Order: sequence, then structure tokens, then C-alpha cells
Amino acid sequence: MNVLQILPQLNYGGVEVGTVDLAQALIERGHKACVISAGGELVGRLIKMGVQHYELPVHAKSLKTLAMIQKVRAIIVKEGIDIVHARSRIPAWIAYFAIRNTDAKFVTTCHGYYSKHLLSTIMGWGEKVIVISRAIGRHMIDDFGVLPERITLIHRGIDLSKYSFDKAKYDAGWLRGKEKIIIANIGRLTPIKGHEYFIKAIHLVSHHFPQIEAWIVGGASKRHTKYVDRLKILVDKLGMNTVVKFVGVEKNIPELLKKVDLLVLSTTYPEGFGRVIIEAGASGVAVVATKVGGVTDIVDDGKHGLLVPPRDEIKMSNAIVHMLQHHTLTRTCVLNLRKKVESVFTVKTMIDNTLRVYGDVRHQRRILVIKLGAFGDIVLAIPSLRMIRKKFPKAYIAVLIDADFILCLENCPYIDEIIPFKRKDKKRQFIQMKNLIKKLRRYSFDISVDFQNNKKTHLIAFLAGISSRYGYKRDMFGSLLTHRVGSFSDPLPPVQHQFRVLSLLGVSQYDERLELWPQKEDLHYIDTIFSGAWISQKQKKVGLILGASKRWYTKRWPTENFVILSRRLIEELGCRVVLIGDLNSKKERDLFFTTRNNEVLDMIGSTTITQLVALIAKLDCIVCGDTAPLHIASAMKTKIVALFGPTDPRRHMPPGTNHKVLRRNLACAPCYKEQCSCEYRCMREINVEDVFQAVKGQLGL
Repeated sequence: MNVLQILPQLNYGGVEVGTVDLAQALIERGHKACVISAGGELVGRLIKMGVQHYELPVHAKSLKTLAMIQKVRAIIVKEGIDIVHARSRIPAWIAYFAIRNTDAKFVTTCHGYYSKHLLSTIMGWGEKVIVISRAIGRHMIDDFGVLPERITLIHRGIDLSKYSFDKAKYDAGWLRGKEKIIIANIGRLTPIKGHEYFIKAIHLVSHHFPQIEAWIVGGASKRHTKYVDRLKILVDKLGMNTVVKFVGVEKNIPELLKKVDLLVLSTTYPEGFGRVIIEAGASGVAVVATKVGGVTDIVDDGKHGLLVPPRDEIKMSNAIVHMLQHHTLTRTCVLNLRKKVESVFTVKTMIDNTLRVYGDVRHQRRILVIKLGAFGDIVLAIPSLRMIRKKFPKAYIAVLIDADFILCLENCPYIDEIIPFKRKDKKRQFIQMKNLIKKLRRYSFDISVDFQNNKKTHLIAFLAGISSRYGYKRDMFGSLLTHRVGSFSDPLPPVQHQFRVLSLLGVSQYDERLELWPQKEDLHYIDTIFSGAWISQKQKKVGLILGASKRWYTKRWPTENFVILSRRLIEELGCRVVLIGDLNSKKERDLFFTTRNNEVLDMIGSTTITQLVALIAKLDCIVCGDTAPLHIASAMKTKIVALFGPTDPRRHMPPGTNHKVLRRNLACAPCYKEQCSCEYRCMREINVEDVFQAVKGQLGL
């Protein structure tokens, strides 16, 4: 596995040391490791390990940084990178665009709290988002809408072999004879670290322990030099110049901690984690820390150390005094913290968990199937969902469908999630599209399979940042696809049409069976309806689908023909007839209830989608045009007599063996027109006798 880590710089710090530790572990385990940064003091260590380092200015918040995208992409291709791991926002933006049209996967690690603006959103776009504490995980979910299943908690880890541990350090009388008690505050010199409260607390502690010496360890950036000046002025005002020492940057923290008696973390802002605490735990140094952010992942108050509220020097000083005065508590906390570090916060644990994430990302595909069509179109996509699942058994598969048809796929075993979209809400289309694309970006799909193949769906997949986009190129927007089938005009059945796209995805085993999964309660509901209408299980039940299409009037068989057919089915074959249709078919149904109406069961507009599936499953045969119930019947193994006129059955007839197609070979058909200038001959010339005989044959009578 080839892994590329990208971060701003490689100077000393928790993020940087963690990067080096991971790179070293990758090399030791036989993988390849590369790092991109703007350089720094740790580059030499990487090179000695055999890690390839590329020095690029990927740290600056400037439009010029965008020029790095092509250079980073070239490195990804040259090195054959499998995983790009971004550890900071600017490098993450560069990496995100650099991996487009490559085989590399994108992983991010969130090391801290990010302000809620566009620059920070990228940290939630990794296919896996690693967080270093529970607090950061909650932050990414609540503030950036990252899906919980995409977040992995991996605590920072340290190499215990670098730290010496003396379990007897805090035995009874440990302070007796000590000339100095060293209390250290380790971290960057920045206002959020709360140094002023630490200094004030030390001033209070000095009244109880005059032999204390406080070390402020860490450096300051140029923009924080005035902050350091203010701290020094505070020390001078409190008369603490002989007590408080500004040590500066210390590269060898394990060696420094050998001399320390107590570590105090005084941060006022939620810490992402608190690496220095686990370093203290590894070294057997007692800890007092403010109760913020990821600190609580490490320290349970009174068990591993003492926690105090931020910005409260009085409680901080009390906790320090308490820890110094009670050696039994101190010793217990130190031993407990060391034990926790050994079991939870080691480099090995961090590396193992990180490599597991890499493996999951590398092998798990995140696939979005787009089918924003009508009910029947969704039914016809089910075989493709099954074939995709068979090809990618561990993939995360989501389907983008019309919100009205969610129930159609509710029990589908081949998908992980349904993403609804209200395509009929024309007034809010722009807002909906914007929100949908924003939502899809959070999923970090790497493959989209477009079975709708129109301008809107091609644009959605492109703007959602999906790197591999499959579909048919029907117009200029088809150029947005990365893998496309050129011709859409071949008269193939619908599932075969979809299979041409799936073939580009590597699907080779064709399986066109339609499936649906009616609910038990829906089947029971239909049984109750039949029982109330005195329909026995032995009676042949024929469904007549009226008003084949609200929009395509040309698909409709004349209602008077359905009436004549129903009478013959009742009188000559002893069938029970069930009328099926939506509320727009109410006018047509009135023609049926003249004579023998007790033999006709009116179910028009009386079922939900799932109840309609259950109803058709209970029928022996249906008669219908090119419409959704045709596909439902095929899925439920109900026999079909299909009436085709303006559309071509070669392209629209669902798969199956229990089908009978009736059509007239006219010069004007199929025309694919919603209105007709030929008096609807293609449907009107399908006579009742032919349909009757077809139904009779399907029923085996």
C-alpha cells in the first residue's frame, strides 16, 4: 500500500510527530510512505527512514496555492499512491482536487476544533474522517454534518520505549528533602493555552510550597510575541521571576519529563486531544488539567489525574496543592494513567487502527445509484442494484430516488441507504439542488451510476464531486461523465440498457430478474379486502389497469374495451375483475358499474405503493399498457397481457416468461408521442377478442 500524507510543515508538534511516527510504521511494515509539506526540522528524520519527502508550499492561504494541485496530482500518479491522508485544511483542499481522475482515496484527520466556514468544510469530505477524540467527532457531526458512520475515532499514540517510568516516584515522603518541585506547562505559547491562569495559580501555590519552580515550555509564533510579553509582565508584577521560567521550545519531551513532578494543562479552549498528557502518563508524571474537549478522553477526574474548570486559577491552585499533599492519590492516578496509556494510547494502536481505516477505504467502494424516474423505472433498476451488490459485496450503496417512491425500496436488501429528492417541487428546484449537492458531498461517493441519464442527473453527480461517473452520453452534459456509453438509441430491454453501463463498472454476470418485497401487513390488508368482497382463493382474479399514463394519453386502451373485456371475463370465464388505477381514473371506472357490478372490485386510488404491490401479487393476471404495474407484475410473477402502442416493447417490456404482448404493426408506431394525430389507432386497433383470448391463455382456461 502506498500512502501519501500531506500537511503544512514538519516542525515539532503533535501533528507533525504523529505524521513521522505513521510514516516510520508504514515503512517498517513493508508499505511505501510519502510526505508532502513546506519543509521543517523533521524532514531529516523522514529521509533517514527511507520516506520520500516532497517540499511544496502547501501551507499558505493564498490563491497561488491552487497551483499546487497539478504538482500534487503528478506526485500521486508518479508514486502510484493508494491513500492520500490530509492533516490540515489548506493541504486538504489541494489533495481533494488533486486526486480527481486518479485511483487514490481521500482520508482526513481532524486534529482540532475548526471554525464553521467554507475553508473548514473540506475536513469532513474524506471518505473516512479520522478524529482524535470524541469531542472532535461530535464537533464534526454537529457543525459540519459529517455522517457518523464515516467517522473513525483514533486517539493519538506515543512510543512507550522513549519514556522512562518510575513506579516508586510518588511513594510516601516523596517531597521530603526536595530542593525544587518542578511544575511544567507544555504547549504552544498562544492565548488559548491559558498561561496567565497557570501563572496566577502558581503564585497561589507558592504560598504553600515556596520551593516550587514553574516551567513554561514551548515557543510562540511571530503573531503571538506580544502575548508572551504580556505573560512576562504578569510574572514580574506578581514577583515570580525566580519561580516562573520560560524554557522555550524543547524537542526532547521525554527527557524533560524525567525532571518534572507535576504537569499542568491550563488551556481555556477545547483541546482536540492533549498529547502532552499521555506523554506525562508514559513518564509517570502526575497531571492537573482543565476539563475541556478531548482531555476527558484521557483523564477521568480523580482516577488518572485532577480536572478543573478553565479560567479558574483558584481551583487550579487548589488541585495542584491537593495533588502535592496527598501522595496516595497522586501515586494511584499516575499508575492508572500509565496503565491507560499502555492499553489505549500507543503508537502501535494508533498505527493498527489507521491502517485498518486505509484498508477499509481502499477496498470499500461508496456508490451512488441515480434513478430520479417514476415508480416503474425504479422497479426496473432493482436487478442492477442486485448486480452491483454482487460485484461489490462490501460497498456502501445509496440510491437517489424521487421522494414519492421511498417505500418501493424500503426493504431492498441490496442497498444501504435511500436518498430522497422532491423532483416535482418545481418552485424550489434550485434550492433543493443546492442542498442535495451539499448533502451528497458529505457522503464522499467515489462512484456514481446514472440510470436516469439527463442533464440534471449528470450535473448532480459532477457537482457532488464524485470522481468516477458512469452513464449514457445523451447530450452535451454527458461529457460530465468519466465513463460513458455512447449510444442510447439501440432497442434493448431496460435492464439490458442498464447492463451496458454496469459493464463499464466491471459487472459481468447478467441477472435481469425483477424483485419487490411486499410487507406482511400489506398482504394481510389485501386478503381482508378480498374476503370482504367474497373473493375466494380459488377464483381467478384479473386486474385491469385503467389510465395507463396520466401524461401519455396515447398509451391508453379505450375504457369501453376494458368494460367489454370485464363482462366477458366475468360471464364466460367466471373471473373476478379488480380495477386498478390512480385517482385520475375515477371517470373511467364509472362505466363498469352498470350490470354485474358485484363481480367487479373497485381498488382505484385505494392503495399505497406497497399495498399496490401486494394487490398485484395476489392476482392471477393483469391487463395493462406500458406503465408501472407492468413491472410490478413481472417482479411478483403475476402473468401479464401487455398492450403496446406508441412505445416499443423491445425497449420497455420487463423481463420474465409469463408475458403476452399485443400490439399493431403500424407505420406510425412506435412514435413516442404524448398526443396522436392518427386517432390513436395503435391502441384502438388492439381488439377485445385478442385480449380476451390472451387472458384466457394466461389463465390456462
